[in-house]
Amino acid sequence: MYVNAFDVVNGTLLLTHLESVKIRTEADILEEDEEEFAEPQKTKPEIEEKTLEKSLSQIVDRQAAEVGSALRERSWFGRILSSDASGTYISAGSDVGVVPGSVFEILGPGETISSASGRQLAILGAKVGEVAVTEVLKDRALVSVQEGSSLRAGQVIRFKK
Repeated sequence: MYVNAFDVVNGTLLLTHLESVKIRTEADILEEDEEEFAEPQKTKPEIEEKTLEKSLSQIVDRQAAEVGSALRERSWFGRILSSDASGTYISAGSDVGVVPGSVFEILGPGETISSASGRQLAILGAKVGEVAVTEVLKDRALVSVQEGSSLRAGQVIRFKK
């Protein structure tokens, strides 16, 4: 089973990981025994449902651990959803653990580089501002500007450590 983790902020692949497990069937065991004594008989390999379920569960657990580990090593990034006279909203809410008072840095645009396919990718630039959460909704939050000015939709934010 392959798992790919994709960074939707900058459009890059964060992780690709393969996990597998070898399941020995009754047919495998019979073939090993017959190799010692006579010509092998063709037996249809059947996997017990319990064995398959246990093996798949182990693979999924290891894949989840791998993705979790890779994500813990990276900073969380989001975006400013909108910024106008009615307020500034960011793409983080209670669904990702934001609480009133959480502080985020606003990052400016950095250098642009070309990928192997020719796609242009913007590298994150320096901090250009800071916002604090005043009201939390499920999937977004209202923030107030603590530092900087001229916030625009699409600007990248990251949780301040």
